[in-house]
Amino acid sequence: MKARVIPPHEAFRARFLADLLAQGMAVTYDHRASMFEWACPRPDDFNGRATPAELAERAQRCQATAAACRAKAEVLRRYGPPDFVAAEVTSVLEEVA
Repeated sequence: MKARVIPPHEAFRARFLADLLAQGMAVTYDHRASMFEWACPRPDDFNGRATPAELAERAQRCQATAAACRAKAEVLRRYGPPDFVAAEVTSVLEEVA
């Protein structure tokens, strides 16, 4: 089977769309980080029978997850989309062409 040569304008379009997806994913990860930060226990929350140690552990988990989400967003902004995203976008564009 012969490999298809992608014209430059199609490659540009695929990379452009993949970059838009990456930017959208970065915004989504930032939003998720905000939600995990919001979910951290606060002093004025009703925490039922949760011990201070349990609340501290829950806060640590939320903060760690938020930091991981922000790191993922930064990687997406700095390095662009993973290669499989560009390949998938190219595949979809070929299907509709």
